[in-house]
Order: sequence, then structure tokens, then C-alpha cells
Amino acid sequence: MNTKLYLGIAIRIFIFFIIWMFATYIPDYLRDFFNDVYIYPDKDGQFDVYWQWGFRHRIYSFMVFFLFLLSLVNVIMSIFKLILKYDKERAM
Repeated sequence: MNTKLYLGIAIRIFIFFIIWMFATYIPDYLRDFFNDVYIYPDKDGQFDVYWQWGFRHRIYSFMVFFLFLLSLVNVIMSIFKLILKYDKERAM
């Protein structure tokens, strides 16, 4: 594998996951906006045991999930385009 190709793929994957890691901090600072309610942690198997999510928070989580899927498809397509580009350059 070409070094430029490897670095191009690695940078895309790195940026993709760094953005999604930082996006996980957003709900912690917007509890009032999402109408989350503080509860006593008596429920097992939830993501956020101290808070009951409001309706906006559920909409936000669905939106982020679908944006994640869209971004994942975009990263995969850009990696394939990059591979094809370097494959054509190598064939010449």
C-alpha cells in the first residue's frame, strides 16, 4: 500500500472518530434544552441512569445516529475513491 494512500485513509478515519467523540459531550451541557429530568438511579440498562431523557433528547439521538450512518458512508466512499485514484496512478 502506498504511503500517501495509507495516510489519506488513516486521516479520514481519525477525523471521523474524533468528531464523533467530541459530539458525545453536547448532551451533557444542554440538559435544560432537552427537557431532561433528574431521577434517582433505580433503572438498569439505560445509557444515562441519572437522567430521564426528554422528547428533544430522543429526537437529537435519532438525528445523530442517522448523521453517523451518513458520515460513515461518506468516509467509506471517499476511501474507495482514494484507492481508485492511487490504483490508476500506479497502473500508469
